[in-house]
Amino acid sequence: MIISPAFEYMAYENRSLLKKINPLIKTALLLVYLFLNLWVEGYYYLTIFSLSLLLFIIARIPFSYVKRAVLLSVFIAAALFSVKFFLWKEKYLLNMAISSLRVIAGALLILGYVATTTLNDIISSLKKMKVPDICLETFIVIYRYIFIINDDGLRLKNAQMMRMGYRDFKTSIRSMGDLWGVLFLRAVGRAEKVVDALHVRGYRGTIYYPSEFREISSKDIIIFIFGLIPIVFGILCKL
Repeated sequence: MIISPAFEYMAYENRSLLKKINPLIKTALLLVYLFLNLWVEGYYYLTIFSLSLLLFIIARIPFSYVKRAVLLSVFIAAALFSVKFFLWKEKYLLNMAISSLRVIAGALLILGYVATTTLNDIISSLKKMKVPDICLETFIVIYRYIFIINDDGLRLKNAQMMRMGYRDFKTSIRSMGDLWGVLFLRAVGRAEKVVDALHVRGYRGTIYYPSEFREISSKDIIIFIFGLIPIVFGILCKL
C-alpha cells in the first residue's frame, strides 16, 4: 500500500497548527496552492515549493506513515527529469527542475491536507463549496472500498509469493499482471454488489452524510487573507 493504513486516523489525532484551521478555509487554500504549483514559473516557483515543504513539516506527519508516497513522488519527479533531459533534449536546467519539483510539491500539499483534515470535514467543505453531489457520493464510495480492494490485493500477492510467484524478474512481471487483472475483475464484481445493496436499502440518488463544522470566524478570515499572499508571487512572476 502506498500510504500506511494508520495514516487514515492521523487527522483525528493530529495536534499541529494546521489542524486548528477551519476546514473550509483549509480546502480553499489547498486549491489555491495547487493552482500556484502548476501556474508559477521561474525562480518564483522555488518560493511555492518551499511553502509546500514548510506546510508539510508543520503538519507533523510521522514519515513512516507517508514514506512510500513521498518516495514514489520523488521517483516520478526523477523519471520526469530524466525524460526531459535525455529524450526531449530540454536545454534549460531550471525548467527541468521545476517540472520535477511540481510533482513533489503537489504530493506534499495533499499529504499535509489529508493528515490534518478528517474525511467528514473534507466532504463538508466540498459540500459548502457547491461541489456536485454525484462527485461527493463517488468520492465516498471509492474511499470506502479502496481499502477493501487493497486488502484483497495483499492477500492475492501473499498467495502468489507462497507459490514462488516472484522468484525472478520475468515471473514477477507475469504475477503482477495476473494480480492487477484479478483485482480489476473483483472490483467490477464488487461494484455490482454495491449498486444492488444501495437499491435494496432505498437509495434514490442521494447519500446522507453529516456536513457540520464550526462557523468561519474573524480569525479564520485573517488566516485566509494571509494565506493568499503567495498569489502575489504568482502575479509577479507573470509580469
